[in-house]
Amino acid sequence: MGVENVEIDGKIGTNGLDTSGCNHATTNKSIGRTLMDGSGISRTPRMKSLRPAYARRHAKTIGLLLVLAAAAIMIVSAVALVPSSKEKISPPTLPEKSFARLPPPPYTIFGFLYLSDGVTIVVGADVTVTDTRSGLVVNTVSDEFGYYNANINDEFNPYAAGDPVEVIAVFGTLSGTASGIADDGMGPLGPNLPIDVIMVDTGIPEFSMVFVPVVGMMALVVAVSLMRRGEEP
Repeated sequence: MGVENVEIDGKIGTNGLDTSGCNHATTNKSIGRTLMDGSGISRTPRMKSLRPAYARRHAKTIGLLLVLAAAAIMIVSAVALVPSSKEKISPPTLPEKSFARLPPPPYTIFGFLYLSDGVTIVVGADVTVTDTRSGLVVNTVSDEFGYYNANINDEFNPYAAGDPVEVIAVFGTLSGTASGIADDGMGPLGPNLPIDVIMVDTGIPEFSMVFVPVVGMMALVVAVSLMRRGEEP
């Protein structure tokens, strides 16, 4: 077996030597095993140097710095989101309320157009309905059943109970007139007034279509006669 040397305060001794005279505090710190290699040179391995307290102090410092940096970023972001006192904050724009005026309920004049026999209907006749008090005039045309209808309760020119209503129907040489009195719309027929029209054949077209040409011809004849008389000696 090889001899194991022990280094005590810089001195090398063998096991079993009396080391009572050495400094024990120094001995406890510096004692290490000295190994002999093949060349007879002794080697003492270095002891590991651990610094756990130093590492913990640095970790705490770094963590504190990170927390402070995160708090600073949050404060700057919050300040940036707050509007400046110089900026004018306009109130929200509310949609305008539209108060549409509802049209009044209709008051309907209706009826059928017949020939003088009271049975044969007249289709496609021009019908004019007039509220003679308000002056409202409504034009319409009879349908394939000889039926017509017209509302005289206009939004800007409403009817009133007791208004006289006149209906005139014309179709070619046929014409007819009828009338009625509007009520308050509370009767059994509600806001409706039936007025049928009997149309008769006058034998001539509408008066305006015949009167103008006839008067024109008569005026021309009179003018020519006067001219001839003036030429006579």
